[in-house]
Amino acid sequence: MKNRVEIGHVGRFWVDDFKNLSFTKQPVTDEEIKTWEDMGYDHVKSFSGSMYDSRNPMPNWVSTLDQMFGLYNQAYTFYRMDTLEIMPKHVDHYRTYCRLNNTTPDKVCRVIMMLEDWKPGHYFELDGVGYVNWKAGDWFKWRGDVPHAASNIGVEPRYTLQITGMSAMEGQLNKLIAHNVPDYNSNTNHPLFKQEVQSKIDKDHYMIYLHNKYITELDSINHELSSIETLNDKGLHIYLYEPLCSYKAPWDRHTQGFYSEFESDILPHEMRAEELDSIYNYARRNNLTNVTVHTCDYNVHDWYPAYTDLMTLLCDDLFLLTQKKIINLNEQPTGRFIRNFICLNWRFTKHRQLLSTFLAGEDGHLSWYYKADFEVLKKDLFFDLESWKTKYPKHYEKLKNGCDIINTHSPLTVDKKEAVATVVEDPFHVHLFPKVSGMTADETPALYNRISNNLSNYYFDVFVDIVNETKFAQPTANYSEKTYQAIQYMKPFVLVAPPKTLEYLRSMGFKTFSDFWDESYDDEFDHGERLAKIFTLIDEIFSMPNEKQREVYEQMNHILTHNLSRYKQLTNRNPWNAANKAK
Repeated sequence: MKNRVEIGHVGRFWVDDFKNLSFTKQPVTDEEIKTWEDMGYDHVKSFSGSMYDSRNPMPNWVSTLDQMFGLYNQAYTFYRMDTLEIMPKHVDHYRTYCRLNNTTPDKVCRVIMMLEDWKPGHYFELDGVGYVNWKAGDWFKWRGDVPHAASNIGVEPRYTLQITGMSAMEGQLNKLIAHNVPDYNSNTNHPLFKQEVQSKIDKDHYMIYLHNKYITELDSINHELSSIETLNDKGLHIYLYEPLCSYKAPWDRHTQGFYSEFESDILPHEMRAEELDSIYNYARRNNLTNVTVHTCDYNVHDWYPAYTDLMTLLCDDLFLLTQKKIINLNEQPTGRFIRNFICLNWRFTKHRQLLSTFLAGEDGHLSWYYKADFEVLKKDLFFDLESWKTKYPKHYEKLKNGCDIINTHSPLTVDKKEAVATVVEDPFHVHLFPKVSGMTADETPALYNRISNNLSNYYFDVFVDIVNETKFAQPTANYSEKTYQAIQYMKPFVLVAPPKTLEYLRSMGFKTFSDFWDESYDDEFDHGERLAKIFTLIDEIFSMPNEKQREVYEQMNHILTHNLSRYKQLTNRNPWNAANKAK
């Protein structure tokens, strides 16, 4: 399978009512028929099959697919191919869909979902790869101009459901969206807002910012007096979907491109954030006195006192509340693993480089797409790595050896394969992403694992997830879908994250693993010392014989089960399992 194609399975949750729909023949142009006949396709019953599309009433169960594939403005077409009907290799033009949705073919995604188990004579080809022996609920997803073909030389009809839409992770993610805020008009049709966010908020007047850095739209909002009175009376809530892009005052530059990591001696009065700067200026200019900012940062009120005279700062992570279940998740924990760990990494950061270097050569699944000399590893750090020569000589030597391993074998890949590593030469490196075929800038595999569940076999193999979170050298804790992924796959985890992240998780009702190993690293605000404690813990976990790991895993069963249950409660997906609603 090539990277620009996604494959997954949702399980069958429908009945055979689709067979009774009023199918009509799909039109094919004379030019297309002539082309195919010239290629030798001249002994067929007909080109293409029959269809039943979204202009007609759909079976009730189709609505359960509306949010399953990360698309919006979805259109559905049931498709039947009878004996000796074929559709030779072609690229979809999406003309009608593009006209109705004011878009272009390169923005369109298509999913083909198999409605029945494979039957002899049925065939599907996508991007040069042929498929047979599928199961009902298997699906294939691609974008734009991927060629594909289909045929039926069997004696029974071939039924599929064709889903067309656009990615919900694209378009206007950098815009401020407002609901019932006077004097400001915004587009509230963004799919991420409509499908995932709006139902989570019960406020009268609110704004949502789905992007990073300074919110420029706020600079142009000047409220009328009556609007100010309304907002001060009822309150204005501003939700930040991403963690704060912080910096140390006075402003110099971000150390990580669009945000900063800090040395351990940073003090609260020195902490600033671009998003909070823009909100503060907006509130002061408009004489707003009842503004509440909902952030993704734990203990945000204590660490950003420069803003609290004009706004209330809360840790209320909207991003976490919009997470979804991994489809076809195995909810039975298993102790039949054979490897120590899994550690997944995508965007380049210094702490991820350090951890990946430390894990190189260990028995597990590690993704790391970069290589760098050891001297580069030591520069522009949030602590003095050279001091580890005497303080933590074993860790220091392991990092040196790991650097050699990575530079010899990188890229180290798990589910997203790539042949060429990205070389990091500048110690002030920022915003680096793997150059993986089929993945665009800022795209991460996490967007697709939920529906493809392509990590299940890797998680099945391992004892512990070493979760390398987005940020590390920060005073405020934050965690993401990376931690929730470990919880859903029912694996214990070590969090390579800011201090108090485990405390944050426990405050959300989750349980951690202090009964089984030392989690004191979570209380360490010296970032170098916290990393050293994490490395020590990793070595201790890896030193357990496999049988001991399995014994410990069984003893953790109640924690793993509790955490999965708590995840379901917090994300409040309806339905948690689409199959249950459809039956």
